[in-house]
Amino acid sequence: MRKLFLLSILMVTSIFVFGQKDVTRRNVVAKKTIIKPQIDTKHITPRFAKEDYPGASVGKTQYDLQTNGCLGRRIINFGDGRLSTVFTQGLTTTGQMLDRAAGYNYNPDASGVTFLTGWSYFDPSSSSAIIAPKCGWPSLLSNGTDEMVVAHFREAGGLFASKQTVGAAGQNWEVDDITEGSEAMLWPKTASCQDNYYVIAVDNFTTGIGEMPDIEGLHFYKSENAGADWTYKGILPEFKTYYPYGVGDSYAIDTKGETVAVVVFGGMANTMLWKSTDKGENWTQKVIVNFPIDAFNPWTTSEMIDFDSDGVADTIASTDGVGDVIIDNDGKVHVVFTKIDHVDTTPMDGQTGYFPISEDDGVYYWNEDMGDAPEPTIKSASRLALAVPNQVQQIAYSFDQNGDGVIWDFAEAGTGNYPFGMYGTGMTSQAQLGIDDAGNIYCTFSTVMETSNYVKADANPNPQSYRHVYVSALKKETGEWLTPLLISGDVPLSENAFPAIARKVDENAYIIYQQDNEPGMSVKEDKDAATNNLIIAKRIPVADILAQPALPVGTEDIANTEINVYPNPASEVVYLNNVANAQINIYSITGSLVYSAKSDRQNYEVNIEKFTAGTYLLKVITKEGISTQKLIVK
Repeated sequence: MRKLFLLSILMVTSIFVFGQKDVTRRNVVAKKTIIKPQIDTKHITPRFAKEDYPGASVGKTQYDLQTNGCLGRRIINFGDGRLSTVFTQGLTTTGQMLDRAAGYNYNPDASGVTFLTGWSYFDPSSSSAIIAPKCGWPSLLSNGTDEMVVAHFREAGGLFASKQTVGAAGQNWEVDDITEGSEAMLWPKTASCQDNYYVIAVDNFTTGIGEMPDIEGLHFYKSENAGADWTYKGILPEFKTYYPYGVGDSYAIDTKGETVAVVVFGGMANTMLWKSTDKGENWTQKVIVNFPIDAFNPWTTSEMIDFDSDGVADTIASTDGVGDVIIDNDGKVHVVFTKIDHVDTTPMDGQTGYFPISEDDGVYYWNEDMGDAPEPTIKSASRLALAVPNQVQQIAYSFDQNGDGVIWDFAEAGTGNYPFGMYGTGMTSQAQLGIDDAGNIYCTFSTVMETSNYVKADANPNPQSYRHVYVSALKKETGEWLTPLLISGDVPLSENAFPAIARKVDENAYIIYQQDNEPGMSVKEDKDAATNNLIIAKRIPVADILAQPALPVGTEDIANTEINVYPNPASEVVYLNNVANAQINIYSITGSLVYSAKSDRQNYEVNIEKFTAGTYLLKVITKEGISTQKLIVK
């Protein structure tokens, strides 16, 4: 029977982080660390695929915070072999790293033999600093001829747009403030389609630690002439209705044709889609994850969240503020987000808590066809289920690397500590999306590894498991997510985080990520000693990604559907109760569909006499939700 080690570490947090200085967010580890085995009936973790793809070092930084939440567009594939990349770079180790800037690199023929050696700044330390000190969070725009890097400059205010011809020397950027100095902005995210450029950002807040942020909202800028002129379109409509104290660095944007999609990933708030089909002039909204308290505010909401009235603050499944959005070739919006659990034990103190891992941690997938999220439901004592449409799929999670049926085989952590580096996210997180011309969607993400093969014994403050980067795909032809491919495993004893994928995928998926030898970060969370971090670029053949078997995992059992399966193990017949009008699928451990039927009655039986002995995955789909269980055939 597969077991799950559940590490319950309550992190106390508020909402925002800026740079390496916590403005209102406090990360305080609870005084207890609980590790206990639990039976996992959600899914069977497949063995992941692994290939050793050579990587190019395209940059170097000791400032190791690339984002507080969602990454911007950090890499562009122009479709003809050219690649541009950006990242936050800081090469000093003292003070607040005042040389922090936007690093840049370019390869004129990344699809050819010069992928490893053809970068403009082959020595990572020479990556050009585009903008003056204290600039960061760069995000790319391009129409194929010119390219633009938008980054915030907190001390000077505004959003600075640096423009050049694609692949120019990189030292003579034309710099402009797209906000015209009207208001300081933070954490820009960008999207471009031909000459239509879009930028979203939050306004700079001035409140101190522990005070409610005075953020006005998420601001929207657009240009219809490749950044020559910019128009300020205001704050997204009804933003304050859902986010009374604003949001942190937790939003993403994409565009295709005249369609623009913006998603805000709420932690203790809704996760929302804003969609426009007229270049941002008018917007419609959808709720992707429904938080149970409308306009929850940890500074002003006076009542404890306790839906089952047991006097204990409820744990609420929501997102960790990380995700991405992409618009497919038909104009449909697709979203990925990471699920973690939250709790607010002391109302009105400006702090909330989150659990870095849970038994259903992972990356989840939603698209427009799935509709709005339902009202939250109580899943168990003092725990609310993830309130999303039933069709939402769990597509990535922490993997059982050694196939022993137990995941998270971690080294023991000291009291109040954790056996992996922290990023203020779930264990499996940092997802970003790309798409090819055939409509296949690609998702890169990072997750913590198990077993001693991926452990740094002398990490700070105790032995810690490393994080690695994967890529998976949603196959347009079958509508199935595929088993993820490990792409950073060529250096197993390394920390690999903040993956970004080029939106355009062709014969290859191009991915960059940050790598060093210490789990976690120096800027915040772990507060490790500052070391050199490399920015690694990988070229992953699409044929390798699409050759992976279907992921034998459906959605989380969101509705807590009770399906009785017996006997289990079995050798001849399996009986299922409560399956009227249900779709019944059985998969092999490799993901192959071996049985499929529609039940026309409440009690149903499956003849398994011809099944080969082994482990299978039984998936029952009803209108209430999806139940996924392990089935053993003797």
